[in-house]
Amino acid sequence: MFTNRSKFEIIGDILNLRKAGKTNIMYACNLGHSQMENYLQFLVTRGFLRTNGNGDFREHYEITGNGEKLLSHIKELAALMESPNYDTDMTEAAALPS
Repeated sequence: MFTNRSKFEIIGDILNLRKAGKTNIMYACNLGHSQMENYLQFLVTRGFLRTNGNGDFREHYEITGNGEKLLSHIKELAALMESPNYDTDMTEAAALPS
């Protein structure tokens, strides 16, 4: 059974490529063209990716220093979510008084 990826997982997949063209990003991340364009615009405008600005088929996207930081945080979050104590931790956190 397949589940949909979260936006963070997709962003992590794109950033993890480090440097790639649109076609590579689209196929490696299993995205449609419009989805890919939306994610690339989001990441470039926030400074997580930069582009060589060719605007043609040779255009490439490269991760920035801030993108490396974001990718690191996404990987840390993914590791926490997969930890065997995650369900227990969340149950205990829900029982804490607010």
